[in-house]
Amino acid sequence: MLSAKNARLYRSRKKNELVTLIEQAHRFEEQLNALRRRHHVLRADSAVACWEEKAIAQRLRRRQAEELNEQLKHALFTYTGVGRDSRSIFTESAPPSAALNMRHFLHMYTHLRREPHLRMRDLEAVGTATKINRAMQVVLRETATIPVSTAPEILFQELDLGAEGLGKTSTAVYAFNTRDASKAFDVACRAILNTCGVWPDHSRIESSMKFVDVPPTEFNVRYGITKHSYQHNVTKAQASTEARDLYYSRMIGSCGVLVWDFVDDDDSYPLKCSTFIKRNTVGALVLRPEVCADGVERMVCRNICTDMQILVNSPKPSLNVAEYALLEDMMVYEFIKEGATDWQDSMAYVE
Repeated sequence: MLSAKNARLYRSRKKNELVTLIEQAHRFEEQLNALRRRHHVLRADSAVACWEEKAIAQRLRRRQAEELNEQLKHALFTYTGVGRDSRSIFTESAPPSAALNMRHFLHMYTHLRREPHLRMRDLEAVGTATKINRAMQVVLRETATIPVSTAPEILFQELDLGAEGLGKTSTAVYAFNTRDASKAFDVACRAILNTCGVWPDHSRIESSMKFVDVPPTEFNVRYGITKHSYQHNVTKAQASTEARDLYYSRMIGSCGVLVWDFVDDDDSYPLKCSTFIKRNTVGALVLRPEVCADGVERMVCRNICTDMQILVNSPKPSLNVAEYALLEDMMVYEFIKEGATDWQDSMAYVE
């Protein structure tokens, strides 16, 4: 008897809760319709009002997709870190992760729109503290076992992009005879921004690079546009490449981090129709003081760069990817060494 009474009371309570929820849903729907009617009154053109509603919904979906993308990249970083830690148990010096691609950690689809306020929003979404922190973590983790000295240690991995193009990831670690962090970081940034586009066994028959004006952002985003045309020294085959690169940086104390990424689409500066290859680069550089094996504190540069030559309207160029990686990284090293060195190893450095 008591059980049946409890069951009736339970059903009655659930029915009342359902009625309450239905009433709330009706009230919310009426409020929404009232807001829509008011919005349509403010907007004489109902088509514009409908378009704005769709734009708001699209922005919400985009924001949700970006948040999910960030969560996936963080999960990938954590997963690869666990895998690397497991391998290091069995190997004395674990090399950088196989097929390391910085695109997986740092890149998200980037479309720079033409309108100034939208363009600023797009740029701010690219250069964030979260990305800088993740870039620094990836670089330090992947280069942790590489010995540090004034002689450059450069490692290279070719990426299998299939018919899409050619790709490589290069990892470099080297120290410089300086303790001036600000000067060394400035030189390192200029080296990354200005040293690119040299192909072995090719001559450049056309070359241009410019930095275009962008709205000011928190991490001083810079936007570089480059175009190079090459001719093979033997076959005389020609190839043309273009790149749209974003750079942003942060320096706290004596530790500087530079991150670079590529633009997928740009309404203001679209790719030229004559472009055969689009060069997409993603990478990061960390520069900080470290004590080297000889007991001397120096500024140490650690950087990882993924370079992808994406075929737009061209067969694969005759390019030795290993030589290409070494040549470009050595040029960056020599540029920094020349501009940042304060003393020679043969000289005793006095504090």
